[in-house]
Amino acid sequence: MQADLPTKKGAPHANAWKRWLPWIGIGLMLLGAFVLLLFIDPTKVPFFPQCIFRKLTGWYCPGCGTARGVYQLVHGNIVQAWYFNPALIIGLLLLTMMFLSELLGARYAFWCRLSRFFSSSLFAYLLLAAIILWWILRNIL
Repeated sequence: MQADLPTKKGAPHANAWKRWLPWIGIGLMLLGAFVLLLFIDPTKVPFFPQCIFRKLTGWYCPGCGTARGVYQLVHGNIVQAWYFNPALIIGLLLLTMMFLSELLGARYAFWCRLSRFFSSSLFAYLLLAAIILWWILRNIL
């Protein structure tokens, strides 16, 4: 009776692409942002919205300056990008580490441990705490 059941060859690998779907989405969004900001300066075009939080309160949000920072990064001005929003540079480095841990986690123990850490709730809480701390510090300093 079981011989009549169809077998799924390669079933464990059939859904492997789903693991990469978020990374493909992130990559496409970053690519789109880089291409857009390669040609358009966000300080000179009204296309880019201003920060609503900054308009209402006068304080910076954690993401204020990100579009201007990416514009500077695309044009090779890392110091100026850091000036607009250091969290952008740190976030891109963190995304790179997360991608590498996903890519190399199956082969190397260090990247495997790092991948597990990035998937943990501890990392989520630390990231949230870092964002809140950055939000407070950038308005004090």
